[in-house]
Parts: sequence; structure tokens; C-alpha cells
Amino acid sequence: MVQEGAALGAEKVKQLDADAEKLLEAGKDAEAIAIVEQILAWKEANLGPEHPETARESLGNRGLRAD
Repeated sequence: MVQEGAALGAEKVKQLDADAEKLLEAGKDAEAIAIVEQILAWKEANLGPEHPETARESLGNRGLRAD
């Protein structure tokens, strides 16, 4: 997991996305959600809240919470 305040880059975000997917598959939803929230925060800050990738991450995060 990424430490609080650690700067993320695009490659790290891709790796975190893969890690979150593995955690979901393993049934570790809470850990996956924490990672997805970090990814979303990075995308909002670096791509903007209206960017399609940010929107996709946001919708996916809502789907995780609904389960």
C-alpha cells in the first residue's frame, strides 16, 4: 500500500490498479477500496475531475462500496 502523502506517478497508479484488482479477487474488499481511493485522488488532481478516466474510477469506486 502507498504511504500517506507519497507522490504517485502514472506507472505507480497502473501498478496500484493491478494490486487492487488482485485484492478484490482475493476477497479483500476493504484493502482494495483504500487503494482505489488513492488512485481516484491522483486522477482528480492530475487529470481533473471531468476527465473520462477520473469518472470511470469514481464510478468503479461507487460500485465497490455498493457491494
